[in-house]
Amino acid sequence: MEARGVLLLQFSSLERNSCRGFLLPHDAAPVVAVNTKYNPAARLFTVFHELAHLIRGDTAICDDPRSSSTERWCEQTAAQVLAPTDDLLPYLDRWVTTGKVTSIDDCRRIANRYKISLRAAAVRLISVERAESSLYSRIDRDTDFESGGPNPNAEPQTTPVRRVAALGNEIPRELLRARDQGLLTTVQVRRYLNVDPDQLNDISFRLQTADAEA
Repeated sequence: MEARGVLLLQFSSLERNSCRGFLLPHDAAPVVAVNTKYNPAARLFTVFHELAHLIRGDTAICDDPRSSSTERWCEQTAAQVLAPTDDLLPYLDRWVTTGKVTSIDDCRRIANRYKISLRAAAVRLISVERAESSLYSRIDRDTDFESGGPNPNAEPQTTPVRRVAALGNEIPRELLRARDQGLLTTVQVRRYLNVDPDQLNDISFRLQTADAEA
């Protein structure tokens, strides 16, 4: 996404009852922002939802997708990207049901298959006419939030890890490039990123590793 010029920001300061995400359109560097209070599957869905707004040329803050035809279109577009029809329908017929999905457990099975949120799975099933619209309203909104428990497999959340997670790779990369070109000093870059010298070196190393693995 960043390679296509779209910046992705992840905000940990937004509250649970705040927006899921928002879009800041710009000709050179549009920004998609997501709320980290939601779990990774829900965040991924929000990213594609906001990209759908970007395609339309909208400025958007994610709201209830039932509130407008635009929101419903973006919701359906995001769900289709994450669970393509030519894969979803054969999977349903073989492993779930040849009829309509009616249970939350089956909806969860589909969500797990495509690594998407329950709400995204419900939207997709409804759009391909394999579930009634009432299925969406039965999904508990709280299922999209982080569980709150620590992930023992997660990388330690050091300052460099948090900065790159929040800002993506491109913003720190551009700041470091500006420093190398003499447009910014190291102190200015550190102030922008709010890091100490060792932490800045760590971020630089992470970016170099990401570039080498790309």
